[in-house]
Amino acid sequence: MFRSSLALTCFALLSVSSPVHADDRDRGSNDDFYPEPSLELSDSIIAGGAEGSVQITIRGQRFSAFKVGVHPEGKDVFSSSDGKSPLLSNGASVVAEGKLSLDGSTDITIKLPSTDGGRMSVQAAVSKRDSFFHKFSNRFSLSPKRSIVSLIEFAKTVGIGGGPGGGTGPVGPMGPMGPRGEAGLRGEAGPRGEDGAQGPQGPIGMNGAPGEMGPAGPQGPAGPTGPTGPMGMAGAAGPIGPQGAVGPAGATGPAGATGPAGPQGPQGPEGPMARIATFSGGCSVLVNGEQWNKLCLDVVEFQEEPDFFTVESNGTVRFLRGGYYRFSSFTQANVFEFAGTRLVKNGEAVAYEYKSSLGNWAMPHLDTVWPVAPGDEVHFEFLNSGGAEIPYFPYQPDGSGNRVQVTFIRP
Repeated sequence: MFRSSLALTCFALLSVSSPVHADDRDRGSNDDFYPEPSLELSDSIIAGGAEGSVQITIRGQRFSAFKVGVHPEGKDVFSSSDGKSPLLSNGASVVAEGKLSLDGSTDITIKLPSTDGGRMSVQAAVSKRDSFFHKFSNRFSLSPKRSIVSLIEFAKTVGIGGGPGGGTGPVGPMGPMGPRGEAGLRGEAGPRGEDGAQGPQGPIGMNGAPGEMGPAGPQGPAGPTGPTGPMGMAGAAGPIGPQGAVGPAGATGPAGATGPAGPQGPQGPEGPMARIATFSGGCSVLVNGEQWNKLCLDVVEFQEEPDFFTVESNGTVRFLRGGYYRFSSFTQANVFEFAGTRLVKNGEAVAYEYKSSLGNWAMPHLDTVWPVAPGDEVHFEFLNSGGAEIPYFPYQPDGSGNRVQVTFIRP
């Protein structure tokens, strides 16, 4: 039996690829998104003595919760899974659990249990969610098992202790030279030596650059006047002189008499009001298949000018007049990866909107203008990518559920 004190460092090394769910291994799903974390020990040999503790550092990304377990007989700590949380092996115990910090790391100290075998194992489990127990499916990974042995057990393993000491063996051969160490600090400069003998004279150097020109000498006497040269070209015309003063204006003639105003005509009739064709409503029924789900329209908040288009309770909008229409949809969703909504026209999706959910509430909102012709049909669909399986929240009068609006813009 032993108890010990040891500084122990565990690293959870994670890379993001495709998610690993514990029970997905039997279904053959992609295991590259959440690879199993590795667990490395700074020292796996401990001395016996009073009860001590172990310090562990866990680091990882995209994981929220952790558990650290110990098996006093060196066996696997976590043996199987119920699909939502790892299960402990017989005899194993969880010595620490909690949540990782925002940067995916935590420092903890655990107590080592007593053991009679001189060997125990440590294993860690990390979970994508804040808890290992969740009403929906979970994602978690297990580290490999790592062993810790006592100093006595290690001595037995390598055959140290017990018998009388043997004689000193021969000196083994010298090992290879290790790498060269870093250079030491530079020492102070030594005293200056005596000047050596003067060397032989070197060759004559090249001529230097010419010096600056000296000042000009005094000007000599003027020579005789030469013959007259030919006449030059005529110069450009000079500027035009200023304009003379304007003469006085003539007298203004008398204005004619103003004619009488005619009578005011009668007020015209009021013009017709502009027609606005619009619809607003939603779906009170939740359809949550893990796919694109068509939204019904069994709730009508209001509808004006129904001769432009008709709205069926199954969610189909059929157009009687063509033109440009504005389509809007809104909902709250909670799915595993992405929440999405799209507009489908005549069986073909023409507009999309996605929001990242990752098990939290998201609000995809689609707002687009699209041309339609008489006889065209459109409907809205919402995506369930798995997890909580709520692709859209049922209609609520206060607008917190789903809502769809269709409005005529222009021909």
